[in-house]
Amino acid sequence: MKKFLKDYFTFDQRDRKGITWLILILLGALFIRHSDRLFLEESAVLVVNDVDVQMPSDSVLKDAAISFSPSTKQQASSSEKSNGVTRQSHLPTYFSFDPNVLSEEGWRSLGFSPKQVATIMNYRNAGGMFYKKEDVLKLYCVDQKKFDALEPFIDIPKRFEAKSFDEIVRQTPLDLNTADTLELKSLRGIGSFYARKIVEYRTELGGFTHYDQLHEIWKMRPETVAMLKEKTILSQHGVRPLFVNASEAEDLFQHPYLSKKISSAIFAYRKLHGPYKSWDDMQKCVLVSDEVKSKLMPYIAFDVGDEDQASN
Repeated sequence: MKKFLKDYFTFDQRDRKGITWLILILLGALFIRHSDRLFLEESAVLVVNDVDVQMPSDSVLKDAAISFSPSTKQQASSSEKSNGVTRQSHLPTYFSFDPNVLSEEGWRSLGFSPKQVATIMNYRNAGGMFYKKEDVLKLYCVDQKKFDALEPFIDIPKRFEAKSFDEIVRQTPLDLNTADTLELKSLRGIGSFYARKIVEYRTELGGFTHYDQLHEIWKMRPETVAMLKEKTILSQHGVRPLFVNASEAEDLFQHPYLSKKISSAIFAYRKLHGPYKSWDDMQKCVLVSDEVKSKLMPYIAFDVGDEDQASN
């Protein structure tokens, strides 16, 4: 055992030299680390000594802590967003403007944030209009205080001012060949009865070609026809043609201007002599008089698929 320990802990000259160098290296590393720390502390002391540093008092520190507390931040945030309007960090520049055409840059100059400007532009792009100054209050980003500041500078052209969308629509005349019963009832003197009768007779005819046809409606009063002449228009593009060469006798008979006898005669003559090419051919059928021709001329089409009414 002693021999084993002696052999294990006995170092020759080479081993002792290696151990010595290892110890020196470790000591050097410890010294360098300790000297760096001392150097940094001394540098910090020198910097502090060279500058006249005044520590804040306890009251100042207390005020600073209060100003940066979460509750104070929340109060400041809520005060800046009163009534849903965020206060701007820059002062607005006021000038005369039309809110219907003002650019994004113009709204920003008036003190609105980019987000608020985007809301305004979305409102306008969706069809929103400002017909009078008070309509600006419809914007969520404009409260009464902001409106009071803007109001003297709002300049809306007279073509918009004092007119609502409904008023503009009411001033647009109705087309008697396309108006439905609800639209017709919006006219003074037209109730449910007349509105229904006008639409029904218009459908049977294939559209009105002149206002005198309104007198053909049962119980239609002359003063009502006069009012319709004044308040409506009569477009001709909505008139539905009657294709005489492609219609059966029953189809022809559906038209108010053709009796069953005349419809059968027109159909029979076409079967016997071939398609009609003009009104001259039509009037070879003895039952097609000049009176029938004058009434039917706006509706009769000789070519199948031709929507232009033929005339002599």
